Amino acid sequence: MDQKRMLAVAGLAVVMIFLLGYAGMEPAAAPSSETRSAKINWMDYKDGLEKAKKENKLVFVDFTADYCGVCVKMEKDVFSKQEVAESLNQHYVAVRVNTVKDRDLAVNYQIRGIPTFWMLSAKGDRLGRIIGYMDADQMIKMLKHVKEKFAENQ
Repeated sequence: MDQKRMLAVAGLAVVMIFLLGYAGMEPAAAPSSETRSAKINWMDYKDGLEKAKKENKLVFVDFTADYCGVCVKMEKDVFSKQEVAESLNQHYVAVRVNTVKDRDLAVNYQIRGIPTFWMLSAKGDRLGRIIGYMDADQMIKMLKHVKEKFAENQ
């Protein structure tokens, strides 16, 4: 009986954490990939990898979905910031993958939660990933760190 009660409490805790993550979020769906951010030059996966190889640039991959409230918040509060857009456009090829529309790619990258961000070399090698929300300052610091650590070794 105690074990059942513990499982019920744990399940309730998971549901509460999930719901709290969406507290204060607007219920509207995220804009489509084509209209999300006019400042960042988002590309699809295949074209983005080709461009990265040609230009010898790092790749920033944003795994997202239209239903993701946290992804909408990132679009509004992070990707809309001029400094974030400039860093991505100047030092990276920005790729956006919709995990619902491209499930095979999401499985290949072991996407368990969104948003998830993968950083890739110009050759497409996986350098690292970050899961979850980060504010604009954290994003800028992360982009700078990855660029400084890996751009020289391309």
